[in-house]
Amino acid sequence: MNFVAKQYQFSQKYQIGTTLMFVIVGIIVGIVIGIAYSVISSYSPIIIIDIGLILGLVFVLIKINTFFCKKAKSRNAKVNMLLAFITAFFAYYSNIVTFESILLGLSPYTWLELFLSPHDVIDIMVNGVIPNREITITKGSSKIEISGIFLILLYVVEFVLFIIPSVVSARKMEDYYCEDCQSWYNKFKFFSFSDDKLISNISNTSVGNYADALSGVKFYKEILEIIQQIDPKSDEEVGVLQFQYCQCPNCHKNSILSIIPMKQKKEKKKIIFEDDPSLILVKDTYIDNQTDQLFSSLKDSLY
Repeated sequence: MNFVAKQYQFSQKYQIGTTLMFVIVGIIVGIVIGIAYSVISSYSPIIIIDIGLILGLVFVLIKINTFFCKKAKSRNAKVNMLLAFITAFFAYYSNIVTFESILLGLSPYTWLELFLSPHDVIDIMVNGVIPNREITITKGSSKIEISGIFLILLYVVEFVLFIIPSVVSARKMEDYYCEDCQSWYNKFKFFSFSDDKLISNISNTSVGNYADALSGVKFYKEILEIIQQIDPKSDEEVGVLQFQYCQCPNCHKNSILSIIPMKQKKEKKKIIFEDDPSLILVKDTYIDNQTDQLFSSLKDSLY
């Protein structure tokens, strides 16, 4: 299926003034996050806590950068990635400065001097920390000591986790923007049972005109409402479709629809459903008035 015709695409526009403001805000927030992470991790006695901290930090950075990009009203992937990189980089850099300050017992005033001297930060890490530091991981009666090249690899992994997930997520923003109203769309999700006939009707209809193909379909707001109707002991797979309906909150025009099949899985004797993007039926497609009215009515009744 061709997803080019009538498909939403970012305009790649951005506002210079607002973007620069959020670059500054991102630097400040990144520094605060980096300091907090370093202080907490320096007093963490268990390696599993450190793993939880870094995963939590990745989650926080992704959420913050997505928030900043939306507030800056940037629809430019490269600008979003740059904004995310700056925030994440300063989080990492302030984390290293704080780590070195704690390790060397420096005062808060010296922290600022060290922060403003990247050359010293690198020198301490290369000539002081890496040659002399050793991390010990205890598992039962055995101990694993990490130093030298393995310590370097550990710091590289930490750097990657600080930077890459946040930057990649900024590149793949899944929100839509109304250029006429200068506002982001609202997104609503609906679910329905599916079978071969429904999928055939959707696949064979003209792009954007899905009202007739979806006539008579029972929609649900939560996937749990569908799961509750399925016998957990049955081995028969149930087809489910997820509908992502996006509408401008101001003009209510040019609404967008995606229809994504979901895979059924059993996990700990429970039934769950996951998106299956490889079989996507409708992607980021502008819909006609009749289809828009169908989903707008659903939104009003279920949300």
